Amino acid sequence: MNVERGKKGFQRRAVLERFWEKVQKSDGCWNWLGATDGRYGQFFVNGGNVRAHRFAYEQANGPTPVGLWVLHSCDNPRCVRSEHLFLGTNADNQADSVRKGRHGLQQHPERAARGEKVAKRGTQNGRAKLSQKDVLEIRRRYALGHGPTPLARFYGIHPEQVRKIVNRENWGWLL
Repeated sequence: MNVERGKKGFQRRAVLERFWEKVQKSDGCWNWLGATDGRYGQFFVNGGNVRAHRFAYEQANGPTPVGLWVLHSCDNPRCVRSEHLFLGTNADNQADSVRKGRHGLQQHPERAARGEKVAKRGTQNGRAKLSQKDVLEIRRRYALGHGPTPLARFYGIHPEQVRKIVNRENWGWLL
């Protein structure tokens, strides 16, 4: 077993050994099984957390230049396989997201030629917290005198969102 000395002199397992024991390898993605931030793997090293895929990329390719991100060609946030990782800017990441249909803004077929983007509507938008039924119910209850704050608490949204729903600034296409 490889060991390293900690700050107080006690022995710890080597960093790479700790890292790779938290990875499930397969023919495709190598999935991180350790801690996450809810989406991306987190690995504690040198007194702080780093994203697991970034750590894996840097072990294989060296330090990441300032201003660049480590991106996934496989679109799997838990993948740490260096062959699935590449460098890019935040703009590259957003463009990749839109191109692959993972972003709230998608190319609308009739507007693609002009390069315009439109938001996916309603439950088609992956960020939607409400269903169409919820929106119609919010409008109905508001019309009956329910205030925006109690409605917001009940549906787990901000009162400003209730106002926008009622005034048809959000979900305006829904009658």
